[in-house]
Amino acid sequence: MKPVRHFVFGGRFGDVCHSIPAAFEYWTRTGEKPRFTVASEFASILDGCSYLQPVSAPVPWQRINDIVAYSKSLYPNDEYVVMACYGLNYSPGYKNHSYLRESWRLSQCPFPPETVPLIFDQRDAVREETLYSVHTQHLKFKNYIAVSTTGKSSPFNHTPTLLADIQQACPDVGIVDVGAVRATKVYDVLTLLERAEALVTIDTLHLHLSAAVPDLPVFALVCDGPSLWNRTDWRPQQVWRASYSEYLSLRASFRSALSSHVKNLSRMVG
Repeated sequence: MKPVRHFVFGGRFGDVCHSIPAAFEYWTRTGEKPRFTVASEFASILDGCSYLQPVSAPVPWQRINDIVAYSKSLYPNDEYVVMACYGLNYSPGYKNHSYLRESWRLSQCPFPPETVPLIFDQRDAVREETLYSVHTQHLKFKNYIAVSTTGKSSPFNHTPTLLADIQQACPDVGIVDVGAVRATKVYDVLTLLERAEALVTIDTLHLHLSAAVPDLPVFALVCDGPSLWNRTDWRPQQVWRASYSEYLSLRASFRSALSSHVKNLSRMVG
């Protein structure tokens, strides 16, 4: 019997978003549903994916070797593909300019990451509608921009300035702080992203999760480091992009780009 493909990844929700498409591509290409192990703290995101078999490892995400050992204790005969590219006392050797490209190389997927979709096909419409109603009931305008400015791994220090710039650029459009949303499942937030005019986000979960809404225009602020290797890669839906340290000098560019996008969208809808 052919062994089951078993992906293993160590990372938070955002990084897991980047790794999930490798399982989707494997399933569509082979018709075989792979197993997928992540740390228990972040395993709930896998519940949204019918095309993989989720495995929850009761181990901190940084302890890659222990996550692998746990998986192998359950499924010793599986064919393991460890996508993790960094962790505690763990390094597979770096060959790419980006940690995301590195993990994708390790996935053995034959296609570039930006060409493989992020799919959540087990969503809860009732739960999402409740979430949407709760987080949009304060809006004065029907249209809104989704904003995320909080992150654990890559904090951003200019949130008040960014929010002021968004309001100045788009005075007739509301703001929904998706970074403050506490959803039952992180992919429930997709309902807010799908109905937004755009997403303005720092280098955090929502930048990765936006890949599941490929038509959503993204204005991305990516972290400065500690090296370029730590920055999230560009994706085709990013219509404006800058690093954290560049933001203050590029505020006018940001306001202009966001204002132009919203005005053009309004003309198209009208």
